[in-house]
Amino acid sequence: MIKKYLFQLFFFFSIVNIAYSQSNTENNELEIPDVFTPNNDKKNDYFQIKTNNISQLKVEIFNRWGNKIAELKGINDYWDGRATSDEELPQGSYFYHLVAKNNDGVEIIKNGIFLLLR
Repeated sequence: MIKKYLFQLFFFFSIVNIAYSQSNTENNELEIPDVFTPNNDKKNDYFQIKTNNISQLKVEIFNRWGNKIAELKGINDYWDGRATSDEELPQGSYFYHLVAKNNDGVEIIKNGIFLLLR
C-alpha cells in the first residue's frame, strides 16, 4: 500500500512540475496557471491566462479523454471549472491548447497540463 501512495504523490508532483515548466515563456508574455481551485475563496478560483503584450488569445480545454470541455476566446476570458451544462467538473488533470499573437504579430502556440483541485 505504501508504494502505491508514494507513486501517486510522485506522479502528482511530476505533473505539477511539468505544467509549471511549460507555463514560463519568453519575455513573460503568458503566465499559465498549473493549478486552480474553484471553491469560491477568491484565491485561484479560475483558470485564467495572464498576459503581457498579447493582442489575441484562444485556449481550448480538454478532459483526460480528449473531449473539449471549454474554450477561452480572449485575453480577459476565464474558466470556472464547470461544463457548459453548468455542472461542476471533477477534480483532476486537464489539458490546454493555446494559440496567441503578441503585439508584434508573432504567433505563440503552447500545450500543457493543469490541475483542477476541489
